[in-house]
Amino acid sequence: MISKTAFRVASAALLCLLLASCAYTVIDPALGGGQQLSVPTTVNKSRWRGVEASATHALRAQIQQQYDVELSDAPTYKYLLRTKVSDIRRSSGVNNRQGGTTLGVGRITMDWALEQADGSVLQSGQISRDLEFLTTTDESAYSAIDEILQEMAEQIAMELGSGLAVAENER
Repeated sequence: MISKTAFRVASAALLCLLLASCAYTVIDPALGGGQQLSVPTTVNKSRWRGVEASATHALRAQIQQQYDVELSDAPTYKYLLRTKVSDIRRSSGVNNRQGGTTLGVGRITMDWALEQADGSVLQSGQISRDLEFLTTTDESAYSAIDEILQEMAEQIAMELGSGLAVAENER
């Protein structure tokens, strides 16, 4: 039988090992191998017009910053990233005594899929983000939506790494 002290030490060591394994993974900057990636304009299924341009621009910038891929609209692409804004909402979270709004909330839901040229899906997902904004400052629903789009582009670009890694391992 194990003594209480030995059990505590072993439990603490195991806990430290488990916590240490939950670290961030560094993205390999060579990931993508110079292959062509097509990032067509984001499909916008919401009532907010113009967000598709901001989303597409942010995605392309993040992908170029993080991976060794050539962005291409040519029909000879190796990978295709499809994105769709399925919902955008804004709401007033807190009303003030004067009848106005002090705090608002913006929300975006975006679907995405990384496909190979043959149409097979390597990876896909859906992201939803909320952001509160103060209407008493220069913040607005529009600035909140733009900030959310930037964060979503960064997350999607990071998640693409696992799809690109799988594709490169299959080569």
